[in-house]
Amino acid sequence: PEFLQGEKWFGIDIDDDFLDFEEPYRPPRYTLSRMGVPFANVGELHIITGKPGNGKTGLMSQLMAAILCGKFGNTEYVLEERPKPKVLYIDTEQGKDDTIAVKNRVCSLAGLDYTKPQEQFVILRLRDTEDAKDRWRKILKAIYIVKPTDIFLDGLLDIVKDYNDQVECQPIVRECMMAATHYDASLWSVLHE
Repeated sequence: PEFLQGEKWFGIDIDDDFLDFEEPYRPPRYTLSRMGVPFANVGELHIITGKPGNGKTGLMSQLMAAILCGKFGNTEYVLEERPKPKVLYIDTEQGKDDTIAVKNRVCSLAGLDYTKPQEQFVILRLRDTEDAKDRWRKILKAIYIVKPTDIFLDGLLDIVKDYNDQVECQPIVRECMMAATHYDASLWSVLHE
């Protein structure tokens, strides 16, 4: 093997990376449907993007409410194998009062009492965590502790130091996909333009 020797590819183990042809196909398991059309495959990363102030957090609030209470507007929670979903909302950028407002909105839309802790709805605030790497570590720890079925990360850019650095960003996106797969969860993330 003399081709591209500098890449040191010949000694790498790929035995577990080949597709097992005997493994049966498993159709997608969707979290939600809108007007009968299913979307949001479990175990995947879903990105919501747009300009500041265009309603990304509002949309996430509606999606969280649909998951928590079964239906919001024309959006329904359809994953029958998980009759009791658990939502983890991670706010990386808003002040405490704004996070409380999101909590109140989601609970109101879902018909939950926003004055009392909700076992199925947990919120992690990371605005006061200075280092981006520490924010990502805290997110991983919260996912491990909470074991959510659905994760809403409101500020994907806030878990990297330089969002223009592809070398830094690509591994984080990959790790988000890996976390969604590992925890068999839908991972929603806001990506600000």
